[in-house]
Formats: sequence, structure tokens, C-alpha cells
Amino acid sequence: MFYPECMAVLVNSVESIIWKAFSPSTSNSGRGAGFEGAVIALFHLLITRSDKVRALREAFYRQNLLEIRIFLN
Repeated sequence: MFYPECMAVLVNSVESIIWKAFSPSTSNSGRGAGFEGAVIALFHLLITRSDKVRALREAFYRQNLLEIRIFLN
């Protein structure tokens, strides 16, 4: 049985993770505007970049933003 406080903490944590994965907000990271959400950024990079390997590398190793490799662990 869950206590209400535990459920609130759990819901808040899941909401934070989902938001970081799918956030449509953009930020300027010095390389131009990019999406904050890791999953959206991955697809955006794969669609817009001609060098797909470099796009994958950028999505997996983003600085100051959530990386897609965290979701694969």
C-alpha cells in the first residue's frame, strides 16, 4: 500500500523524467537552437543533419542537457 506522500514523490519524479525526455522547449547551446527533450532532440538531429553518425554522437553526448544514453541504461 502506498502512502500519499510516497505517491506524490513518485509522480513528481516520473513527471520530471518524462518532461526531460519529451520537452519541446528550445535552448541555445552555442551550436544553434536545439530541443531540451532528449528524445525530441534525437529525432530532430537525425532529420536535420546530413551526417547521421555525427547527429547520433551529438544526441548521445549533449552538454548541459539530458542525453539520450541515460534512457538506454
